[in-house]
Amino acid sequence: MAEDVLARDDDVWIVSYPKSGNTWTRFLIANLIAPNTTVDWTNIEQIVPDIYITRDVKLRGYSSPRYLKSHEAYKPAYRKVIFIVRDPRDVAVSYFHFVRKAKMLGATDSIDEFMKLFMAGRIDPYGNWGENVASWLGARRGTPDFLVVRYEDLLVDAEAELARIAEMLKLPCDKAILHRAVENSRADRMRDLEQAQRGENKMLKRSRADIPFVRSAKSGQWQTELPAEAVAQIEAAWGGAMRELGYIESPVMETVR
Repeated sequence: MAEDVLARDDDVWIVSYPKSGNTWTRFLIANLIAPNTTVDWTNIEQIVPDIYITRDVKLRGYSSPRYLKSHEAYKPAYRKVIFIVRDPRDVAVSYFHFVRKAKMLGATDSIDEFMKLFMAGRIDPYGNWGENVASWLGARRGTPDFLVVRYEDLLVDAEAELARIAEMLKLPCDKAILHRAVENSRADRMRDLEQAQRGENKMLKRSRADIPFVRSAKSGQWQTELPAEAVAQIEAAWGGAMRELGYIESPVMETVR
């Protein structure tokens, strides 16, 4: 958990529940704001720092506007926010693999054991998926300087979604810059860099090398990897937010005769 970060009014916060595409978005934005820099795991903390890795005392020395990664639930001090969401069924799958990589679960612990912690919001200090996402949507939905970006839409057309982000942040960009940013942030490139540079990044260095941080970067994996009981739990608990975000369809109302 991060210590309190002294927020500035012109900060740009890249916020999401864990395993929702925040790191990918960080790389996309970093390539957008630093087009003449080769962005990788060795310098991402200097361009778009993670508040759980770079301490506030150091962040205070960064020039404005700062671009900062966070997983916190709603904070009024975060004025300009790119809020990334992902289907919680896929979040559960990705998070299960991550907690194994980060040695937060035993090597033999099952996904069923993980789901008990995931649903209760006991894996991290950010609440469960429903609490975290609802806090932001409830407080900021439809307000200026708050942009919701779906991970699934990034997968379909990353350039178009990055253009939306650039427009919201009033960043100059053209098709060439967008294309370069997306190409330099491809999942396969990030995986290759992860293996080559894991000793130079604090988060990667202290985690298991045999499980990649950047995995397949796909949607819908819950259909084959998540037990049916876990799917039912998620949909029952967070169906309202999932419908609002387009992850499940609203029930069809029967015509009253």
